Amino acid sequence: MTSDTIPASKLMELDDADAKRDVTRDELYSLVWREPMLRVANRFGVSSSYMARVCTELSVPRPARGYWAKLEHGQKPHQPPLPPAEPGDVTEWCRGQTPVDMWPQPFKPILSRPPRPPQKRPRPDTKHPLVVDAKAHFVVGRKGDEGLLRPQKKLLVDIVVSEQLLDVALSASNTIFGTLEQRGHRVVIAPSGLHMQRAEVDLRVAPTKNQYYQTVWSPLRPTVAYVDGIAIGLTLVELTEEVSSVYSNGKYIPLRDLSPAQLRQYQGHRHWTADKTMVTGRLCLQAYCSLWGISWSKQWRESKPGQIASMANKIAKELEESVPTISQEIEVAEKRAKEQHQKWQEEMERYRLEQKRAAQLKATNDARTDLLAAITAWDQARRIHAYFDSVTQEASRLNESEQAHLLGRIDEARKLIGQVDALAVLKSWKTPGERL
Repeated sequence: MTSDTIPASKLMELDDADAKRDVTRDELYSLVWREPMLRVANRFGVSSSYMARVCTELSVPRPARGYWAKLEHGQKPHQPPLPPAEPGDVTEWCRGQTPVDMWPQPFKPILSRPPRPPQKRPRPDTKHPLVVDAKAHFVVGRKGDEGLLRPQKKLLVDIVVSEQLLDVALSASNTIFGTLEQRGHRVVIAPSGLHMQRAEVDLRVAPTKNQYYQTVWSPLRPTVAYVDGIAIGLTLVELTEEVSSVYSNGKYIPLRDLSPAQLRQYQGHRHWTADKTMVTGRLCLQAYCSLWGISWSKQWRESKPGQIASMANKIAKELEESVPTISQEIEVAEKRAKEQHQKWQEEMERYRLEQKRAAQLKATNDARTDLLAAITAWDQARRIHAYFDSVTQEASRLNESEQAHLLGRIDEARKLIGQVDALAVLKSWKTPGERL
């Protein structure tokens, strides 16, 4: 794909700052290879560094430093093509939306799918991006009472293990992720904004209802594999079990690790035994549908340490075989969601009508109350004017000095009462329709 893919006339439409339509990857690719990044950024009213982040989020390659200088001197620097969008990629950007707020549309399931297109397979010795440098982040943090790591960083591959098993878990994850991607299934951390849920996983070998279970570390967003377009979450955990242990010098030591002589040593009031949750050294991979409302999940547990990596092909095959089942559950969930949404809309419409009727009733009552008040004011005004007119008429029969005195008092009384204008009250009165 070249920069001439999108017509120049169409690109110029993007100059309109008031237009808020989405910008596709194709349009953005054509823009950044048509003119320098600074000019592209000015089109959208953002900085060039911000525009570069948008390109990164949309997986749009952009010219390297010195590209435009070489072009001016007659050289033809390499222009990489726009790579096809993969499952989970953001494909559009709406101006005014920050890169971290962009996300792809939710997956729409179909039961009948065409064969998977051939994928570029990673080299066998290549580490998957999710496990590269992951160890350094896992070891920085603290440990739970059971020995599981609790890293400070939250945006990590979904692995919950002890420090002793961390290298094994990362290696197993690399093998499983690589196997999935060799079969055409992309493995990434879920895009932000889709609100994919991470299914809870019980690490206990033998869970019991009445047994206290302490929650463990979980990442900010789930790790997902896009198997035929469906986002399937993956969580690799180290199993735990209840072990009879003896307390000594601030820590619990498993009784199974002690010799008969040591058992005799750890006796007395300073030592006591208790069942403590401890890691087993065996891994469990849990797969689940990360979409809301879907309960599908599947586990692969090690019976002996070190087995999970050898199960990579089996895991990938069983995930592929689970696609029709998950698709059916998604369709059922979508149907249920539509029914719930329809029910919600009907309830909102009933609520709106009730509110409208209540507002109409209130407007009618308020209008009646105000009208009666206006009538009362008019009646009062007529009585007040009649009183003053009567007093003034009576004052005309008095002698000049008494008449002047009485008229003065009438003026003071009128000032005290103030101007009573019932017509002004009626003019300001609002009908029920005007109140709505």
